[in-house]
Amino acid sequence: MSNKIRSGIAERLKDGDVTDEKCRRLIVRELDDIKSKLDGLARKDLLSSLCFLQEGVNGLPQSLLQVDSRSARETSFQGKS
Repeated sequence: MSNKIRSGIAERLKDGDVTDEKCRRLIVRELDDIKSKLDGLARKDLLSSLCFLQEGVNGLPQSLLQVDSRSARETSFQGKS
């Protein structure tokens, strides 16, 4: 939706005088800056999520070993009872 609005405004200002052209350039530049900042924020969140996922995957084998050792102890304890 914002792309349609931006394109519409830019198109209307495109065929105007020098002032309209300057306004159009300013609007397009500002909107491009906003878009790049939003892309950067989204990328930051994505990278954070990826780091958390990697930490979880790296910790998974150790967690599984702990579960296996607990199960083995419980089985051994139950066998002695």
